[in-house]
Amino acid sequence: MSTTREPHCNIFLREDIRNALNAAAATNAAALRFTEDPRGRAYQEGFRDALLAIALAFGIQASYSETSQRLVILG
Repeated sequence: MSTTREPHCNIFLREDIRNALNAAAATNAAALRFTEDPRGRAYQEGFRDALLAIALAFGIQASYSETSQRLVILG
């Protein structure tokens, strides 16, 4: 078994990253849609904040739309 790594290049398209973040946001929103538990709401807000932080890590400025339950790309 070789321990050397093959050279490679990972390219991530901004659109693909946005779609992945929106899919995660939609799943989180659906999972907690009907909860009135404040802990569930706090978890949901923290999850959204984490998604926004990941977007920033990829150089994508975004906000979260409560009405559409999606990330909104700001530029």
